[in-house]
Amino acid sequence: MAENIRFQYYFSEGSGDTLNDFSYYNDDASIVEDGSGNWSVDTPFDAGSKSAQLSPYSYDFSGNYFKHTLSESWSGSFTFAIWAKPNGAQELFSSVFSTGDSHNTTNSWQLGVSSNNKWRINDTANQYIINNISEDTWQHLAIVWNYDISYNKQFLKLYFNGELKSTIAYNTSTVLPTNKNFSFTNYKIGVNRNSNVHFIGKLTNA
Repeated sequence: MAENIRFQYYFSEGSGDTLNDFSYYNDDASIVEDGSGNWSVDTPFDAGSKSAQLSPYSYDFSGNYFKHTLSESWSGSFTFAIWAKPNGAQELFSSVFSTGDSHNTTNSWQLGVSSNNKWRINDTANQYIINNISEDTWQHLAIVWNYDISYNKQFLKLYFNGELKSTIAYNTSTVLPTNKNFSFTNYKIGVNRNSNVHFIGKLTNA
């Protein structure tokens, strides 16, 4: 099992209050009771496909979220991807994934919803728009962050349904801050950093 995969939640459980982490680190996430939610067989995958075998379920969030607190935080380059199916319009700051417990925590970030109903990443001072949200439709969100001590080698790539939507670097129209990095102190699925705005809809295969 590759040590460079920091976490892999397949949503293969179908019941219970735990998301099993299939990475080397075994960072299982536990549900936080703050509303209601249910397991669902609704997924974006073709029946019989490898993806459907690995991720046969989604979780239908309507107030709950999953969380794992890390014993040691980490930062640096990463790729993150998740499938989302929003149940109608989302509230501002609703997030499918976040790390940190406050929007004021340096280098904390979340993948969620902007004021004009677009997918975005936002941190303590910046936002990076990905794409319009498609309501009641499965959509794939992916982020590639390349961190380098040489500022001119850093970049952030944002993907929607497999299509590259934006590249942000030192020399693009949206410019990366010179001190930019992203950190992971915990993994929260289905809620924002402050744990007070929930994603309403289904998620799978993070």
